[in-house]
Amino acid sequence: MKTVWFDGRRALPRAVNLGVEMDNGVEQVRFLLPRLAEDQVEALYWQASDAASADAVLLEDGVWTITNAVTQHPGEATCYITISGGENLLWHSEPFRVRVYDMPDVEGTVLRLYPSAILTGIEAAADARAAQRAAESAAGSAQQTAAALMSHESANAAAINDLNARLTTARREISSVGAAEVYNAQNINTLQTQVAAAEAQIAALDTEIGSIITATNIEAQLISGNNYRIVLKGTTEGEHT
Repeated sequence: MKTVWFDGRRALPRAVNLGVEMDNGVEQVRFLLPRLAEDQVEALYWQASDAASADAVLLEDGVWTITNAVTQHPGEATCYITISGGENLLWHSEPFRVRVYDMPDVEGTVLRLYPSAILTGIEAAADARAAQRAAESAAGSAQQTAAALMSHESANAAAINDLNARLTTARREISSVGAAEVYNAQNINTLQTQVAAAEAQIAALDTEIGSIITATNIEAQLISGNNYRIVLKGTTEGEHT
């Protein structure tokens, strides 16, 4: 807050800076005015330098809050203050000057033909930091994705191993049926039904294995007999038998 006092009617300082163009409620000026009446009314009158704009403002205990009603008129303005009591004018100051700074109009970009070394270094450091953060973020995402894929592949490999074990068990059950029992006339129908059911189970298990292999990056390669080698497609690592 700026302060203006009076030597008689003469304002000191003689000129007051109110701020910059379009400030609103940013600055206040306190005028140390004489007390001439209990209910005195203090008013400030101002007129822009072009004389096209003027206004009057009531002061609150000698305080003038600068609004954009004033700051929308950059440049110098002339002011004076009056003190009234009832219908009587009790006192007025001599005119004094106030000033509002004009903000420059920036509608284009200034071409910097010769940027300073410091500015160039700051911009390069900012770009490098941004690139580092982007790389760190991408690396974190890649690690999370890789971990999820490895977990998924491991689960699928375990499922295929389980299906292979069940398939081996089913085939062993078929081969355990003795030749004598197969040709036993009394049991032939029952055995044929059991064999058909077992073969159907084998076919279903083969289909399930094929579906899992198709949906993942795992490849099951038949080695011999009932043995499979489980590998990641395109690699020779992670073999399981």
